Amino acid sequence: MEALAQTVGASNAAARAELATNWFHEELAAMEREVAGGVALERQFVVLGNPSVEQQAAALLQPHLRVAAGKAAAPEKKKSGLFGWFSRK
Repeated sequence: MEALAQTVGASNAAARAELATNWFHEELAAMEREVAGGVALERQFVVLGNPSVEQQAAALLQPHLRVAAGKAAAPEKKKSGLFGWFSRK
């Protein structure tokens, strides 16, 4: 993650990101397992402490992931009140 954060803003950021994913392939594999398990990709970069860099680093990594890295689905909101009571019957 730190290696990807350092590529943000570089003129050849995509090439540097590719080098970082090749160099840290074991860490990438662990991250892919977590993302496949339902952890949001953005959650992996929170430790950087800079939301702008976190988003850019995640965007640089996304093309190199072998799993789908979408945002976690929002939980379904339950109906409340009178209509919620009717739908439970």
